[in-house]
Amino acid sequence: MSPHWDDTTGASGRAPAGRLLPEGADRVYLAVLEAGGLPVAEAAAALDDDADTAARVVDDLVEMGLLVADGDTVRPGDPRLVEATYGGAWRARAVELLRRATALGGALEPLTTAYRRAAQADPMAPVEYVEGLLEINERIDEALAECETELLTAQPGGGRSTEVLASAVERDLATLGRGVSMRVLYQHTARHSVATRKYVETILAHGARVRTLDQLVERLVVVDRRIAFIPATLDRRTAVIVRDRAVVAYLADVFDRNWERADRFPTSYSASATTDVGNRLRQTIIRLLLAGETDSVIAKRVGLSQRTCAAHIAKLKADLGAETRLQLGYLLAQAGYVGDSS
Repeated sequence: MSPHWDDTTGASGRAPAGRLLPEGADRVYLAVLEAGGLPVAEAAAALDDDADTAARVVDDLVEMGLLVADGDTVRPGDPRLVEATYGGAWRARAVELLRRATALGGALEPLTTAYRRAAQADPMAPVEYVEGLLEINERIDEALAECETELLTAQPGGGRSTEVLASAVERDLATLGRGVSMRVLYQHTARHSVATRKYVETILAHGARVRTLDQLVERLVVVDRRIAFIPATLDRRTAVIVRDRAVVAYLADVFDRNWERADRFPTSYSASATTDVGNRLRQTIIRLLLAGETDSVIAKRVGLSQRTCAAHIAKLKADLGAETRLQLGYLLAQAGYVGDSS
């Protein structure tokens, strides 16, 4: 007996789609089981159906092994053996299908990438979505390779990793080497990153300009004021490439306005400057606290990890003798601090 029974057969007398046994199979089997065996004609008579249909049901049960033919009679087979045979074969098939389904995405990935690039190849498309950090960086590299006059970059958050900066510095030096004007905005917290300071010192020596702000809205790259890259998701693993001239001009103007109120990135240590930045960071955290922002939002806005931001808030509580966020807000207000008026 080969396990080729198919629950999607749908033929008259056989299991229709979604059914594992032919309709009436249980009545035929139980009649044969109760009698200990029956002639084929009597087994078929257990179904209130036409003779041909009933005979096909008996034949199907014999094929499955639920009934065992012995001359002109049939006797009951062991359903456990049927389950072991068909169930085992189906489970093995399911595992193989699952393996193939899992592997299909990987096999199709090069074709998917090629199709997406072909579909998005229109240089006049005003907006294009790009998924994956590798793909995003490749597209930025392509844009920078064609950069002729100006590169604007805003990098929110604290310091960047050594690996990321090592990759960026080579690309940025090549861009600066072609005479491109380069301006970079960081948040004040980036000043405390050793790797970021080294990167900044390197690009400053080759003509770039770098400033810092207490807050930056989001990551932004503007190339020659003709193409811009902005995040499309919170995790920044999907980006939007913007080519619409009006939108790119708007984004460049936002950068320019932030640039005007930013401070020069210090190339040497200054106790007074460090204290000043620390005080402004504290003021920003207080302002966001009074605006009712959560710890996670405050951390993102000021470019700190949630743990470091929580430590700053805990120190504020300790300094003012507050035990809760509500009490802290009250005491800050009593001390003359005010939140955002918006």
